[in-house]
Formats: sequence, C-alpha cells, structure tokens
Amino acid sequence: MILDNIIDRQLNAMGERHSLEALREHLLAKYQEEPFPNQYTEQDLYENIRHDIQGYQAGKLDVALRAPLTECKQELEALQDLYIECQNEVRELRDYIDELETILLEHDLESPRAAKQRLRQQEDPYRF
Repeated sequence: MILDNIIDRQLNAMGERHSLEALREHLLAKYQEEPFPNQYTEQDLYENIRHDIQGYQAGKLDVALRAPLTECKQELEALQDLYIECQNEVRELRDYIDELETILLEHDLESPRAAKQRLRQQEDPYRF
C-alpha cells in the first residue's frame, strides 16, 4: 500500500500519468519484495523510485516486463553467485581457523575443537 502511494505520487509529479503504466508496473515489480537481509525505509523507496524515474526519463531504464521464466533464470543466477560468494567466505574462515589453531599449538595450547578431537581419540583410539 505504501509502495503504491509512493509510486503514484512520484509519477503524478511527472505528469503524463496515462503514458507511464509500463514504468509503474516495472517499479511495483522491482520494489514489491524487500532486499534480503535489508529493508527499504520509506525514504529509501522515495529515493530509489525517484532515481529510476530519472533514468527512465533519460532513456537509461528498460521497463519492458520480462517473461517469468527469464525473471526466474536471472534470480537463479544471482542466487548461484551469492552461494559461491558464501562458499568462498566459509573457506577463508576455515583457513583462518586453521591458522589460529597452528598459532595455539606453537604455544602449547589447544583450541576447543582440538581438545574435543583429542578426547574422542582417547575414548576410542581404534576409531582414528
């Protein structure tokens, strides 16, 4: 409801309301879902919509509605990229943990993970 009002106010300020239905539909589709994990504030919506309208007026914004399959493919690609980015971050964090554990071992200390592993090995030495 707020989104409709914001878009309508911004488009009414432009004039030519009847010729901007494609732009209105584009803006509704673009801003109807919150960008995870963030949320749009009303001010964010005003600014983003104003920016998109300016892009439309300058001829830099394509408002043609895409087919649902195309939309799904683009979303899938974005999610795959995000997944790969997260996997890289996990790998970097694991490497960092290994470095920290090495430092602890150099000083005759052990991490909680190493201690648990040592205790499991003592309980069942044939397991390892």
